[in-house]
Formats: sequence, C-alpha cells, structure tokens
Amino acid sequence: MAKATDDSWYGVYTNLAAAQDWWIENKEDEGLVNITTIAAGGLGDIWIMTGKTPNEVTMKYHSLVGKPLLTPMWALGWG
Repeated sequence: MAKATDDSWYGVYTNLAAAQDWWIENKEDEGLVNITTIAAGGLGDIWIMTGKTPNEVTMKYHSLVGKPLLTPMWALGWG
C-alpha cells in the first residue's frame, strides 16, 4: 500500500503460490517507479485497489481475501 501524488491511496495484491522475486526501483528525480517481478512458474493474478484513505484500500483487500480469523484458545495452549 502506498500514497499517490494526488493524496489518494492504492494497494497491490498478487495471488501466486510460486516463488517470486520483486525489484522496486524509485527514480525520484524522474518521478517514476520501476517494478520488475520474476516467478518460478504457475499462473498468477494481480489486483490493484484504490481508495481515498488507507482504510478504504484495506476494506477492499478484506472483501477480496476475507477477514482474518481469531485463533482458537486451544490452539494457543490455553484450554
């Protein structure tokens, strides 16, 4: 997740189980960001989510992948 130059926010989610390498290069003097990715194989999906606030982007992410679940107490050794 990052803040755009127009004060909006965006997030990027990739869904790929294979091993991946990512290189992100910020060319601040040119106002560009280069992103290079390599995956070991498989088919993947990429989602780009936008919003006015970080909370809006997070809500869109949770609508995509679901909300986190609370770990049961017995799994923590408490019961």
